[in-house]
This record gives sequence, structure tokens and C-alpha cells, in this order.
Amino acid sequence: MTGSPATDAERQEFLSFIVHELKTPLTIIKGYSATLRRMLDDEEASQMAADIEQETDRVTRLVNQLLDVSRIESGGKTLQAVEVEVLELVEDVVSRHRARDSSRAMRVEAEEDELICLAEEGALRRVLDDLLLNARQYSTAGEEVLVSALRGEGFVTIAIQDQGPGIAAADLPRLTEKGYRAAGANGDGLGLGLYIASGLLAMQGGELTVESEAGRGSTFRVTLPAA
Repeated sequence: MTGSPATDAERQEFLSFIVHELKTPLTIIKGYSATLRRMLDDEEASQMAADIEQETDRVTRLVNQLLDVSRIESGGKTLQAVEVEVLELVEDVVSRHRARDSSRAMRVEAEEDELICLAEEGALRRVLDDLLLNARQYSTAGEEVLVSALRGEGFVTIAIQDQGPGIAAADLPRLTEKGYRAAGANGDGLGLGLYIASGLLAMQGGELTVESEAGRGSTFRVTLPAA
């Protein structure tokens, strides 16, 4: 049952406040743990600091997901889209994942040197971040993840292709449902990643589509209006 506009606005404001209050200590914890990891010579202690940093990232991601769910379900508000340089954003997101997972080959390809889409940059960044995290989780070390970008007729598409086990045909229609976890899903998330990605893209006039076959990898395509 959907609440009144006032109730939805109050809920969104309350969640925004809670997220802001949580982000400050989480940022401090992450910063201190990263500093300790670099300073410690003892391998076991350094690994403990790295674990703290990793778990802080996980909690931060879950907090952001709760806020995004509230935004998506608050009544169809759209995000403010601006011109975004696609390759610059993609390279930045991919470089962060390379730093977290040096064993993973991640390649970026583009048909053009300059691709501009209309998007809310922070929301698009979170979508790509979640899709790359999925690609890393569902493929083994050494298997390449390809991120490609191309221009279509009035749109720009960013595709993330992995070489993992793929997704069963029965699961494909339900991947973007809230809380749905496909057979064989790993990780300890809430089953919100693809639901949020699809919802955030829709709020920007975009779309998320998936092509996959069990045993042959998956390709997630982010489509947004071209500038």
C-alpha cells in the first residue's frame, strides 16, 4: 500500500538524515582502517585492518541501497540528468575495481573517443559499480570482464560482459524484482542491486537489459539518452 505524498516525503527525508549520519562514522572507520593497513608490518594485523575496510564498504553499500529503494518507491520522481562524459566515468569506475581486484582483467572498449549521455552522474556511477561488482563475484579470477560503450540512434549503451556461469533462462525475467536472488546467487546482499539499477535508470529515462545463457556468461546493458 502506497502512503500519501506527505508521508513518502517525510520517509525520504528521514532516511536521508539517517544515511547522512551513518556515512560520517563509516567514512572515518574506512579512513583509519586504510591508514592502519598501510602502516602495519604484521601480516595478520594488516589483514584484519583490510577486513575492517572491506566490511565498512559493504555496510556503506547497504545503507546507500536503502536510500535508493526509498527514492525509487517515493512516487516516480525523476533524477536531474545532465551531460556526462561516458568514457571518463567508465574508466574511473573500472580503475577503482581494478585496484580492489588486481587478479581480474578488466578491459574498456569504445567505438568513439567521445560519448556523451544524459544522466544523473552519481546514480549512474552506482549502477555501474554494482554491475561490475556482480561481474567480479560471478566469474573466477583470471576471466576477463569487458566494459564497452557505443552510440545508437539517440542513445548511448554501456555493456558489461563477464565470462561467468551465466543465468538460467527461468531467472532472467525476475532479475530486477526487489529481493529476488537467482539460483546459485552468492554473496550476502539483500537482492536489491539489479532492482535499484533498473529503477535508477528508469528515473533517468534509461533502461537495464540482460542477455545470458547458463554456462556462457552474462551481458548487462545500460542504455541512456544521448546528449
